[in-house]
Amino acid sequence: MLLARVKSPVVSTAKMDELGGKKLLLVEVATVRGSDLESTGRHMVCVDVAGAGEGELVLVVMGNSSRIAPGME
Repeated sequence: MLLARVKSPVVSTAKMDELGGKKLLLVEVATVRGSDLESTGRHMVCVDVAGAGEGELVLVVMGNSSRIAPGME
């Protein structure tokens, strides 16, 4: 799992059929330094199954956990 902040929605002109109707988000990975969060400068495109919005802090799951998320059959 990664902690990340939503930067913006992503628009795609072509998607895999399985991703049709799913919202994509550009997120920036964060790290914990002491009691603060710092941006790492690393970005990822993620499928939004929770309804996150711009500026929100989110958990990003990968691998098998992401395949069994609600709405990702």
